[in-house]
Amino acid sequence: MLRSHRKPWALALVIAAFLLGCATPPRDPDGSPGGAQTLQPGLERRDRLDCQDPTRPDCVDWFVLEIPGKGEIRLEVAATHPDGLAPDYQVTLANHRGDPLRRLSNRGRAKVQMDWSGDPGAYFVAIGSGPSETVVQYRLLARYQPLAVRDDSQPKRERRRETRFETVSSMVLEVETGRGRPRFVIIDGGRRSGHRVGFRGRLVERGRFVAELEIVDVFDEGSRARIETELVGAITPQTMAEIDVPAGVTR
Repeated sequence: MLRSHRKPWALALVIAAFLLGCATPPRDPDGSPGGAQTLQPGLERRDRLDCQDPTRPDCVDWFVLEIPGKGEIRLEVAATHPDGLAPDYQVTLANHRGDPLRRLSNRGRAKVQMDWSGDPGAYFVAIGSGPSETVVQYRLLARYQPLAVRDDSQPKRERRRETRFETVSSMVLEVETGRGRPRFVIIDGGRRSGHRVGFRGRLVERGRFVAELEIVDVFDEGSRARIETELVGAITPQTMAEIDVPAGVTR
């Protein structure tokens, strides 16, 4: 296996333009992961983007979010033009090495929300706009909820019963497109694999996250799932669907 000897920050700098498609290298200090602003949970940040500024193009702002412990994280972004209209913008989440984990476009909405479960450590958050948008004014807020620690000192009968989940992997059999973009996938795991309408999961390519899924139709041997987020990689014959199901339902 080939291993990269680049430092994590150097790797993040190399992929910065790829993540958000900004053709002009940003000249402002927070236009790269190396100059990322600190984003504190519960503290709202306000900033602006102006990708068409000929003297100082500002196409992307980078932030770094430190998570003290395993928990649930929610990013909330609300953006407008100075005239109040909803602009086009994109939110990207990356790990401490700069590898993209999630990517979400607003698709005409002023507000977007991104949720995930994270381990302790640093995460990069990037807010970007394209050259067609002159000025984007936005508000960014991160919320963090640590996972509850079970008190083993209480008798078992007094503990709250929590649902445990396990991951069921299935092959992607077919990709359904709409307006030229992948919208749904048909996978080879169905009712007999424990799938139910509303269950969620993800597409992965050789262990790397591609997109989030939600089951919308279930059959005995297969399911149809909607692609919920922007793809951060291609769907290939090696792409797998991982669906989270309550433990024990497949037995």
